[in-house]
Amino acid sequence: MRKDPLSEQIGITIMRITERLMLADVISINPDVIAAETYKEFDPGAHAPMEIKYASILQFRAMAGKSCAKQYDPVARAAEMHAEQLNLFSKELQSHYPVKTPAGVRYVLRSQLTPGQRAEISHRMRSAGEALIHHADAFDAEGNASANAL
Repeated sequence: MRKDPLSEQIGITIMRITERLMLADVISINPDVIAAETYKEFDPGAHAPMEIKYASILQFRAMAGKSCAKQYDPVARAAEMHAEQLNLFSKELQSHYPVKTPAGVRYVLRSQLTPGQRAEISHRMRSAGEALIHHADAFDAEGNASANAL
């Protein structure tokens, strides 16, 4: 499915802002901050009515969250790589990982993760891997049953 030109422009802006934050070695990448910065780029003089600003920032936050998850959430990346049939182990460790906070998900610099955060992330990755293995087993079993029925 092809994106419209405005969605592509917004996506590029979000990626550029995210990359700028990552290169600055910020400890925590917040989709709310990315959304606010994106909004500033599209309405630098803050001329839009508050309702437009509010709706735009909500949409930008959702887009930034998806972009960060795609880039930094190991479970989301595994699902994407699985869908694209890429080798999951072909890339090194990520610079940031998702951490759930009361204020929402933040993408924290790997070196700043606490042992508890690392354990939670590792558990999520292992659970996702096990779920994919079970799915593959069921898929294979169905295929074997179909082949034996012939």
